[in-house]
Amino acid sequence: MFVLKKRPGYFWPVKFQIPLANGKFEEHEFSAEFARIPQQRLDSIAADLQNKKSKITDEDIVKEVFIGWKDVTDEVGDAILFNEENRATLLNVPGVRTAIVKAFYESIAGAAEKN
Repeated sequence: MFVLKKRPGYFWPVKFQIPLANGKFEEHEFSAEFARIPQQRLDSIAADLQNKKSKITDEDIVKEVFIGWKDVTDEVGDAILFNEENRATLLNVPGVRTAIVKAFYESIAGAAEKN
């Protein structure tokens, strides 16, 4: 049985790499909280992305779906609170924004594949 009700966001792993010296990379991971987007909106985003003249960007998608996090810490290991300033700092790290969008699409694609 399925109970139709509004569900809060959900957490999904986001993995990315930060380049180091000598062609090496440092692996990182945190859990992003994604908003549950209605299927109609997902269809609209997909249509926009297929339109070569579309102006939708990774930043637009992240602003809409990325609503929280777990496992983001400072240099001494203290948890960093999710807020607009800290979110902007994280999104300014090269590759993170793209990794968040990729993780979001993986999360909804997995649900679609199981149906």
